[in-house]
Amino acid sequence: MRCASTRGLLVLLCPLLTLGCLYDRYTSNTKRSATEQLLVSTSVDRAVDAVALPEVDGRRVAVRVVGLGHIDKDYDDLEYVQTALEQRVLRLGGMIAKKPEAADLRMTVLVAAVGTVERHFVVGVPNFNIGIFGHYKQHGYTKLSLLTQDPSGQIVADSPFVMEGAHHEIWELMMAVWRREDIYPDERALGVD
Repeated sequence: MRCASTRGLLVLLCPLLTLGCLYDRYTSNTKRSATEQLLVSTSVDRAVDAVALPEVDGRRVAVRVVGLGHIDKDYDDLEYVQTALEQRVLRLGGMIAKKPEAADLRMTVLVAAVGTVERHFVVGVPNFNIGIFGHYKQHGYTKLSLLTQDPSGQIVADSPFVMEGAHHEIWELMMAVWRREDIYPDERALGVD
């Protein structure tokens, strides 16, 4: 009798588990969540640090960034790329030239990609927001190259494309939550989504 009631319970639960995936979207009060902003900025910072630079110590450098177009009036990712590269030049002892004609070196940064990808997968009961298992992941990517020329137009350095990323993932099993990420500075911030 007990075996029959167990089978009956399984017969009732199986359709509930297979009713479909529940899509849960995290919301933000800004156009980009803090997590998305950290994914983008972290991937840009890593790409700017990874690209090869010529010797800039004591030289005036003009930086020009070219990308696929203006993304959003509130979030200009190309301006962030330019500022991140200018800060790296300054940290290496270079100076930023306001006018390209006054520069000892002219750097052109070709930005092929700056953005995020996210995926959600939840198994549970739709309309009741009951999740049994869930996996949420969001990745940020930046791909760029750098060409440096002297005032005559001669190529001084040509760095091939580098691609860097950042990630934020959450696994949920019933009420337990596990996270894996590389964008928050310490564990106290892990609850921020």
